[in-house]
Amino acid sequence: MKHEIAEAAAMERARARLYTFFSDLLLNPPTAERLDKLFTVAGETAMEMLFPGHPDVETFKQISWRHRFGRRQDQDFLLDYEALFRVPGESYVHPFESVYRQHDDPHAKGGKAALWGREAREVAQLYKDEGLQPREHFDGLPDHLGVELEFVAFLSCKCAAAMECGDQDKAQGFYAKRAAFLAEHLLAWSGKCLTRVGQNASTPFYAALAALLKSFLEDEKYQMLEAANF
Repeated sequence: MKHEIAEAAAMERARARLYTFFSDLLLNPPTAERLDKLFTVAGETAMEMLFPGHPDVETFKQISWRHRFGRRQDQDFLLDYEALFRVPGESYVHPFESVYRQHDDPHAKGGKAALWGREAREVAQLYKDEGLQPREHFDGLPDHLGVELEFVAFLSCKCAAAMECGDQDKAQGFYAKRAAFLAEHLLAWSGKCLTRVGQNASTPFYAALAALLKSFLEDEKYQMLEAANF
């Protein structure tokens, strides 16, 4: 029994690391330091293990190899990041839940992007309920894709910690919170957003990133459905 709990806790921590990995890439610009840490042999191996057979892993490996051997694209990646997530223009993709979910609301008016919509307020309250506050100098919105990914990582870490302390009721509580957040928020809109990122990206790096994250979240959805039907 202890071995099974330890394995489950380890899986939760591994899940949290992957959510954090994608969150960091979406919330932060691709500085030279971040790219140097990302594009390593270990990074390539990790991608192969996490996404076996996924075609975009090969893309990631090729970019990584070129980076490590001096054929860097730091400026291209930075411009792509800014165009996708920071500067409104032809390539811009709103990374906010409210913008996508407003179209599911029969009372929504028009097609104009609605920032700080109902979903943003809802997730902000969920963060507050867990004692979380915005990071210093963070001026983004609470329903940013990267922030929602970070919150799931937080809940997974809390679930793992409770398991390791032998508090299964508390662990189940955090598991339920994560499942509810995924179903009611992250999984309800992230696929549409990531599809647009893949379409609008000017570099293979962000196109591959979007495809890999979308694949990961689809797998999370599948696992949730399996657990619900068990």
